[in-house]
Amino acid sequence: MNADGYFMLGLLCIPFYVYTVIQDPEAFTTKDIILSNLNIVFVFLGSVSINLALMYGVAGIVQAIENLKTVWQIILVIIIQS
Repeated sequence: MNADGYFMLGLLCIPFYVYTVIQDPEAFTTKDIILSNLNIVFVFLGSVSINLALMYGVAGIVQAIENLKTVWQIILVIIIQS
């Protein structure tokens, strides 16, 4: 998933976040928000690193571009964080 995909996912999650905060104002602490943002940053850096390895490795540029079209990373994040 690329940066645009993460942005769209974030936009889709905003209503759920707002609803949760309205129901329980103490649902999320500052630590939770910071850790979730760090998680997103590290997943994005991991995706960039994988694509750089593919681009400069044996697979080549085409495989790096194809890798950006997958959603497996976000599925794994959902499974791990559930």
